Amino acid sequence: MATIKDVAKRAGVSPSTVSRTLKDNQAISEETKVKVRAAMDELGYVPNSAAQMLATGLTHSLGVVLPPLTDREKISQPFYMEILTAINEEASCHSQVISIATGATLEELVKQVELMHRQKRADGFIILYSEKKIQLKTTY
Repeated sequence: MATIKDVAKRAGVSPSTVSRTLKDNQAISEETKVKVRAAMDELGYVPNSAAQMLATGLTHSLGVVLPPLTDREKISQPFYMEILTAINEEASCHSQVISIATGATLEELVKQVELMHRQKRADGFIILYSEKKIQLKTTY
């Protein structure tokens, strides 16, 4: 697996130039970006998302909250597959992934969302349903 250092060596630039190219930094000339991206392609370089998460604190993941599975009729509606497909397509366009949260009961669902939040497994949440009375812990 190729690293930033491998790409830098192939392109004849510094690792920081490769990093700036990945971020599409305006300080890097288009000519250099083309050269670096060509080296990435040649080496099959894929950015290390775990390293990026450590550096930026972002997961590049969106949590999608589905209704509790207690109501099978609700979850089997085509709406959910259509909306998940649309969310996934849009997320992919922005180099994001989606993580789905659900549970057999409302309590399990709340625990799942709280866990995802505490573990920083999602940068934000899209909630696809609502409840009239739900109380989440607000000690974040």
